Amino acid sequence: MWQRLPGPPRFGVPCGWIVPISHERAMLSLSSRATTSGALRPRRVRFSSLLLFGALITVGACDEDTPTDPVRVASIEVTPRLSSARVGATQQLAAVAKDASGNAMSGESITWSSSEPTVATVSPSGLVTYVGSGSTAIIASARGTTGFATIVSDANVATVSITPATFNLQLGLSTTLVATPRDAANVPLFRPVTWTSSAPTVATVSSTGVVTSVTAGTVTITATSEGKSATASITIVPPAPVASVTVTPGTGFLPTTVGVPLTLVLRDAAGAVLNNRVVTWTSSDNAIATVSATGVVTALTSGNVTITATSEGKSGSASFTALPGLRSGTGFTFSNTVDNSAFFAVYVPAGSTALAVTLRNGTGDPDMYAYPPGANSPSCASEAAGPTENCNFTNPAGGVWVIEIYAFTAHTGTTLTATVTPTPP
Repeated sequence: MWQRLPGPPRFGVPCGWIVPISHERAMLSLSSRATTSGALRPRRVRFSSLLLFGALITVGACDEDTPTDPVRVASIEVTPRLSSARVGATQQLAAVAKDASGNAMSGESITWSSSEPTVATVSPSGLVTYVGSGSTAIIASARGTTGFATIVSDANVATVSITPATFNLQLGLSTTLVATPRDAANVPLFRPVTWTSSAPTVATVSSTGVVTSVTAGTVTITATSEGKSATASITIVPPAPVASVTVTPGTGFLPTTVGVPLTLVLRDAAGAVLNNRVVTWTSSDNAIATVSATGVVTALTSGNVTITATSEGKSGSASFTALPGLRSGTGFTFSNTVDNSAFFAVYVPAGSTALAVTLRNGTGDPDMYAYPPGANSPSCASEAAGPTENCNFTNPAGGVWVIEIYAFTAHTGTTLTATVTPTPP
């Protein structure tokens, strides 16, 4: 009486419900009933039973064209992901919806929006318009899923300023100008600047704004960025004359055979330091010490000497006593009689990290004293019995140190060594 029908599900109910084999047979089985004598007796078919049959038949039917749920949008890819342009420019963006497997989904409707419309706006088709300075996110949406691109908008140059704008530059010197491009809101912008000089024979200007004087006169320096410009007026003036010359140190000691650089300072009448001037160096006795064109003095033998520097008719001098020199790490062996002192000099360059002075070997009892540059009293006194003495210094002062060896008793064959770290050239 019942038959299972195959087929796809419909309305969420499986196909293959049991339905009547024959409508007539089903009606007969419900409308007749055997009597006790075996004969069939008709019965009225209940309306509810017919409804049941109809329901069974309806439920049991299958429809192979049943619709399925749509594929979900898993992500949206926006290109380009990062863009930047000046205010007023436009940029076309594209968006592609993708499923969970990363496959592009065609036909999806994309909705566009901007998180900061004051920076950039976006049309329904994804066309971005840069309207103000700053950054914003452009958002693409489809069926509850979003993707975005970052937009950076730069303002246009509205003005340019130069610092300093008006000044005098001494002939022979250079200076650096600073140009600052700004937007309409007076906010500084980092933009390329082009520099030009109205009179390169008076002063030149480099691509970085360095102005170099050439001759006396007036020149205009111009800085340009994105069509906006600013100027600086510069007057190149003759240099102030030298009023004084100072040599440092003004007095002291020199080690023989070791060059010692001197320091020179030139000033004008107002006390301002002057540079780039011609200087002539001379020695009062070239047999005792010579001096180079850059002020390096080399003593040749013991004695007194005066070193003079001259510039534009002004001079400055320094007086020195030349002593036997100690080269770093090289020992000097000598002897002395009781109660007599022998003096030596060692040059310690500025920035040295250590100075070690030792007295070794020989007979007798000498004592050792070490004097820093310009000092009248020793910073180390080594008075041990016998010929062995030590003086050690960390970060010693730069300049010429004087080492005194006093013969407490007569001594012979004593070796004096001074070691400077790092070793001077």
